[in-house]
Amino acid sequence: MNKEINKERLNAFTDAIAAIAATIMVLNLGVPNTNDWSGILSQVNVLFAYIVSYMFIYLVWYLHHNLFKDAKVISVRAFLLNGLWLLFLTLVPFTTGWIGRAEGRSPAPRVIYALNTLLWALSFWWLESRVQKDNPEMNLENRGRSLDRKILYGGLSISFVLSFILRRGVVPMTGAITVIMIIRALLESGKRKAEETS
Repeated sequence: MNKEINKERLNAFTDAIAAIAATIMVLNLGVPNTNDWSGILSQVNVLFAYIVSYMFIYLVWYLHHNLFKDAKVISVRAFLLNGLWLLFLTLVPFTTGWIGRAEGRSPAPRVIYALNTLLWALSFWWLESRVQKDNPEMNLENRGRSLDRKILYGGLSISFVLSFILRRGVVPMTGAITVIMIIRALLESGKRKAEETS
């Protein structure tokens, strides 16, 4: 499996899938049945789940972009792992819509949502490891990835476990993890620009 994959084509396909997934999610919101504030208030859970999932898609798309921009070699294994990562990405609109409309005590929507985000993140970790093996000169470990991994994978693992117990904690916890990761990405980007200019 030494054959290399065209990076530009893979990135274009990945960008298209991410854009479609984010767009399909908005269709789950639906138009309120009334013209007053009660209409939007009846959609608040779906809207909140949409915002969190959209931010998560955007964050992971950014991380994907940063991973692949410096990669010179994309192996068939990386290509296949990218496909696995995209599989879990395409499930986000479904799990977001389900948890957004979930009522009652059944843990199924929140467990599936938490499981999907966890598997999505873990498949990205696997993809990142493969790209690093294919491109050892990238040296990802020097980019603060260790703490990022603990926050992302540890937080999503805790969220998955808590999804069996808590009725409303999964989406807010995923949102908090996403906001922390976005702040860390912004700080890292600023630090990298400062290093390049000095």
